[in-house]
Amino acid sequence: MMVRKHRFRALRNLLLAVLFLTISWWRMGCPMPTRTMEFHHNEEIHLIDRSTIVLTCESEGEGELGDPVMLVGVSSRTIQTYSDTHPFNIWPKNPEGATLVALPSELEYEPKLVAGLVAVEPPAPAESARLTIDVTEGAGPPCTVRGEKIGVVFLFRLEETERQPLDRLFHTTELPPYTLEFFGADESLLDTVTNMEH
Repeated sequence: MMVRKHRFRALRNLLLAVLFLTISWWRMGCPMPTRTMEFHHNEEIHLIDRSTIVLTCESEGEGELGDPVMLVGVSSRTIQTYSDTHPFNIWPKNPEGATLVALPSELEYEPKLVAGLVAVEPPAPAESARLTIDVTEGAGPPCTVRGEKIGVVFLFRLEETERQPLDRLFHTTELPPYTLEFFGADESLLDTVTNMEH
């Protein structure tokens, strides 16, 4: 009789704990337990095909919002970017070659702001890449940087200067004028992608 009473109390306490945790989770907005699950949950909300995550990186240094982790995923018609601290962004995929997207959070915050741009789906034999981008849109000289190959993507690090502010790169899915070049192991030009009018 006593054993049955203890089992009943244990079961009751377990059910109350589950109920309490469920209510707490619901009140916090139903967050997913991992970033990847949150990323794919956002895709479901926006009715986007489930993507393949091609890049995971973390901000370095002490940013104003901590050190956010960023994800980049590729689906059939779009590319998604996600950060712990900024909105889920959906970029249209370039059907004719590589697509350039901006990471939603800074790569570095101090001593200078560093923004990240990622070339997704570059030509398969590409060993290096160069980005020329006009972040001032004609008010100053364009910036040229070399990309770092990370897995199947190229990461470009843009350092902010007084004449080239980068804040607006974090809150858009439209980039300023750029030209993206990919090179083979022998430095021969494989492909050029641009968003500038000819």
